[in-house]
Formats: sequence, structure tokens, C-alpha cells
Amino acid sequence: MRKLYTIFLAVLMMFAGCTESYDDSAIVDKYDKLQEEVDNLEDKVKELQTLLNALAKNLTIVSVQECDGGYIITFSDDSQITIRDGIDGKDGADGKDGVDGKDGKDGADGKDGVDGDSYIESIIIEDDCVIFYLTDGQVITIPLFVEGEKIENNKIYYTSTDGKKIFPNYVEPALYGAILLSNTYENGQGVLTFDDAITSIGDSAFRECLNLESITIPESVTFIGEYAFYGCSSLESVNISEGVTNIEYDAFSGCSSLVSINIPNSVTDIGNYAFSDCSSLESITIPKSVTSKLYYTFNGCSSLKEVIFEDGSETIYLGVSSLIIIFNPTPGPRMNNEEGSGLFCNHPLENVYIGRDLSYDSNKSGGYSPFYRNNNIRTVS
Repeated sequence: MRKLYTIFLAVLMMFAGCTESYDDSAIVDKYDKLQEEVDNLEDKVKELQTLLNALAKNLTIVSVQECDGGYIITFSDDSQITIRDGIDGKDGADGKDGVDGKDGKDGADGKDGVDGDSYIESIIIEDDCVIFYLTDGQVITIPLFVEGEKIENNKIYYTSTDGKKIFPNYVEPALYGAILLSNTYENGQGVLTFDDAITSIGDSAFRECLNLESITIPESVTFIGEYAFYGCSSLESVNISEGVTNIEYDAFSGCSSLVSINIPNSVTDIGNYAFSDCSSLESITIPKSVTSKLYYTFNGCSSLKEVIFEDGSETIYLGVSSLIIIFNPTPGPRMNNEEGSGLFCNHPLENVYIGRDLSYDSNKSGGYSPFYRNNNIRTVS
């Protein structure tokens, strides 16, 4: 659009050069005004885009500050928008004094105020949110950040790739420890609301929910069942709150879009194949609280390059053993074990940190050793 105005001005200037007396000041003024309108339009589009991004990313508002003629609003990713009010019209002029006893005429009305320069018509600041009213009639609500805010224990928050509701495979109260009351999806976020605190995510609850993109599990949950999120191929983000102790067999198997996952320090048991075939998973930290035997837990995680077993006094079990040498790092201990589970077999592992004693289940036979066919390992500490 700017190029068009520039060409328009250039043509007129050339025409003006053909006559010595031509006055181009009016055209220049008009061009300057048009340029100002273009700049204002770009600012309005950026402002609206920032607001829509905040909605899509589930951001919160961390501050609302008054400024000259409006507000500066800051989101939780540090992005900002400035919303200005319209300018009030000037007061009408005073009426003239009366002549020879006649009343003077009333003063002229003040001009209307200039419209606020924004696609956002108005905002209302509530105790827990800010409501934005757009000029096209749409309403957007963004929550205010509350220091120390916690996820409500009777709600599961989620997002979907198509912006629609995700329906669990099963809604029996026994799978969640509570009764499902409602399932809503508004302003880019879904909420499953229960009648009481949720204590578990039962077997196959969200199995093969292909449009599930992210999910937040509340602190009241202690148990994630078998196949709970099996085959959720669009699942990118899982927030497992502190409180979960068991992640069962195949719980997240086949979540091929999952790049990272937090395993909280409350977890003590991780089942077989729990994260198998999570082909986008790049790193994993096993907290010191985990003491279960890990069999094929990360089998098929073809992008996994870093594994950290946190420091701890409890022994970690990686498989069974018949004293087959896996690798002999220098410096570092000589690691050996028997035929065991293929915990990290055929992975592109580069860095492994083991901050506690290893042990193996001598009662199990068959399978592969934990680091079988790992030729890329560079550091073990």
C-alpha cells in the first residue's frame, strides 16, 4: 500500500514539474495524511494480533497500567498492547452578552470526540480477568495472573488441534474418582469439570484422542492408568502435577509429537512401555523418587539423546544381568549387566547421567540389555 502512495505522489510531482507555478503543497499534505492512516492501520492490526496470540497460547495478563488516554496491558510472555480511549470533544464557546436587555445566543456545541484508534472498542477489568469488546461485536476474555495460583483439583484443562471438544473414551466415575459434570471449550481452552477432586486418570481414558494437543493434570491425581493417553499422536505438552505416584503400562505410548515431559518427584513407579514410541522425545529426567524396574519404558524413542537419572540413595533397576559388558566409559565405572530389557536400545543417545547405584533383576531372562546397540554415547557420568 505504501508503494502505491509513493508512485502516486511521484507521478503528481512529475506533472507539477511541467508548470512553474504549480502549487503541490495540498497534494503533499494529502499524502502525509494517507501515510499516517496506513501507519495507524498497521498498529491496529499488530494490536489485534497480539491479543489473538495471547488467547491461542492460553496466556494470562500480568499487569494493566493506566497511561495517557488508555491502558498498557502486559501478557505473561512479556508482549504488550496499548489501548487508547477516544479524545473528548472541546466545550462549546460561551454565548455572547445580551444587547439592550436581550439574552445572548447559546454557545455552539463542542465537536464530537475522536474515536479511539483500535479494533478494541472497550475493556472491562474484573477481579480475575480482563474482558475485551471488539468493534465487530466479538468478546474475548483473558484471565489475570494470580501469584501462587494452582490448578483446581476438580478440573482437567486441555487444548485441541481443531479448537473443538475432546471427549474421553470412558466417563465412569471409577476411572477418575469423581463424576464428570461438564465438558466445555471456550476461548481456545477446554475444561473437563468434575463434582469432586480427581484422583486418577483411568485405563484408556484418552486413548487415541487424535486431536488432543495439551493437557494439565491436577495435583489431586495420584494414578495414571494403562493406555491412558496411548496413541495421542498430536499430544505435544503434558503437565503432570506433583502428586502422581504411578504411571502405568503404555500410559503415553505412541505419543509421537511429545517433545518433552516432566515427571514429578512424587512418581515412584513407571510401567513397562510407558513412553515407548514417543518418537519426538529428545530428553528425559528420571527423578530420584523412581525405584521401579524399568523395562522397555523408552523403547522406540528414536529422537532421545539425553537421559538423566537424578541423584538419590535408592537403587534404580535397569534390567536383568549375566555380566555382559555394555560399554566401558573413561573416566567412569565399568557398567555390566545380563540380558535385560531394551530400555534404551537402538536410540541416538549421546549423554547419560546416572546419579545413583544400578541394579538388575536376576529373575528375568530374555530381551536386550538397556543400552544395547548404542554406539553414539559420548559421555556417561
